[in-house]
Amino acid sequence: MTRLSRPRAARTVAAALAATGLLGVAACGGGTAEQVTADGAVTVQFWYGVSGAAGDYLKQKVAEFNDAHRGRITVEASYQGGYEDTFAKLAASIQTGDVPTLMQASDVQSAYMRDSGIVEPVQDLLGADGRTVADGLLPIVRNYYETAGTLWSMPMFVSQPVMYLNNAVLREAGVDPAGLRTFDDVLGAAQTIHRVTGRAGLTFPVDSWWAEQFAAASDRLWCTPGNGVGDTRATALNADDPALLDLWDRLAAMYADGSLANLGTSGDKLVGALSAGTVGILFNSSGGLSAVEKAKIDVTVAPMPRVSDRTGSAPGGNSLWVLKEGKDDARLRAAAEFVRFVGSAAFQGDVLKTTGYLPSTAEAAQAARASADANRRVLLDNEARTPATPVTAGCHLGALNEVRADVRTAMARIAAGESPREQFAEVQDKAETAVRRYETRVEATRK
Repeated sequence: MTRLSRPRAARTVAAALAATGLLGVAACGGGTAEQVTADGAVTVQFWYGVSGAAGDYLKQKVAEFNDAHRGRITVEASYQGGYEDTFAKLAASIQTGDVPTLMQASDVQSAYMRDSGIVEPVQDLLGADGRTVADGLLPIVRNYYETAGTLWSMPMFVSQPVMYLNNAVLREAGVDPAGLRTFDDVLGAAQTIHRVTGRAGLTFPVDSWWAEQFAAASDRLWCTPGNGVGDTRATALNADDPALLDLWDRLAAMYADGSLANLGTSGDKLVGALSAGTVGILFNSSGGLSAVEKAKIDVTVAPMPRVSDRTGSAPGGNSLWVLKEGKDDARLRAAAEFVRFVGSAAFQGDVLKTTGYLPSTAEAAQAARASADANRRVLLDNEARTPATPVTAGCHLGALNEVRADVRTAMARIAAGESPREQFAEVQDKAETAVRRYETRVEATRK
C-alpha cells in the first residue's frame, strides 16, 4: 500500500482543514496509544462522534468485534464529543501524525476527508473484496459515498429526511396523508392546517441540511459540477438557483403567516411540538424515529415531497474512514477487518430496529424488512426507491462545512422575516470566497 510520508501528509491535511475553518479549534488532548505486540496482536484507535441510541449500538458492536478477534485485533473506540469535536481533534492532532487509524465522519466532511491526502480509500484497502463490498451497498448509499468509481469510506449509519405526520391534527384539518407527494401538496396542506385549526401546519430544523434536501427534492444540483461526485471536484454553489429561490419565497411567506413554525434547531423541541399537536407535519431525519416513537402518539412516517419520481432525498448520516497517516501494514490490515465488519449483516442488520438509522446494504435492508413495522417499511421503501443520480448524491464541496454555517445563518434570518433572495445572494458570494480559498490551499500542497 502506498502511504504519504508524515510531513507531506500533515501539510496536506492541515491546509485542507484550515480551509474549512477547523484548524486551530480547541480539542481534547490524548494520544492514540496504538500498538502491535510481539505476538502480532494489533490495537487500533477509533474516534467516533455519535451518541444516544446510535452511540450505545456502536459500543455494543465494537465489543462484539473485539470478542470475535480476541488475541488478534482490539479496536479501542472513544467518543470525541460530536462530529465537529471529533474533526477538531483531528485538526489539532494531524500536524504531529498522532492520529487514529479509524475515524467516523459525518456526511458533510466527506469531500475534505477525501481531499486531505491522508485517507486510504476503503475500496483500495479491501483489495479484491473492495468492488464486491461496493456492489453490495444500496444504490442511493453507494451513490453518495463513491466518487469517480472509488468507494472512499464505509457507510456506517445512514439517514434520509422524511415527514412525520401527526394524524390527529391532519384529521382535524381534513387533510388526507395519501395526498402529500409534492411541495405544492405539503405546503398547501400546512396552510390548510393553520387555517382550520390555528396550529402551525409545518416545521423543520433551521439547519442547512434542509436547503440541500430541498434542492435534491426539486431536482436541482446544490453544487457544481455534478454535485462533485464525478471526476472533477465541485467548485461552486447553486444557492441562487431560481427554482430554489421561488420555493424559499413561499416558505418565507408561510413563516410570516404562521403556517410554518420557526422552532430553531433543537430536535427535542421539534419532536415535542409534533407530539403536543402544536404542529401537524415535521420534516426531520429518519434517525429521529426512535425519539418520535417515545412520544407514543399516532404518527405516520411518509417520504419527503419531491417534484417527480426521478428525484428524491440525499442520504445523510456518517461513515467510517481509514487514516493511513503513519500506519504500518499491520494496522491497516486490522482496519480492513473492522471495515468489513461495519459493512456486514452482523453490524447493519439491526441498525434500523435499534437506532432508527437505515441499513447501508441490500442484504441488511432485506433482513430488516422482515421484522419492520409500517413506519420502518416506509423508511426502507424510501431508501430503496430513491434514484441514484448526481442530484440525489448530495453536494460534495470541500468548503461545505464553512458554507453550511452561512446557509444556516441565512435560514435563521429568513425565518425571522428577511428576504430569501438577499440572504441567498449573500450565501452565494461567501461560498465563492470559501471555495476559492479552499481550492487554492489544497492545490498548493500538491505542487
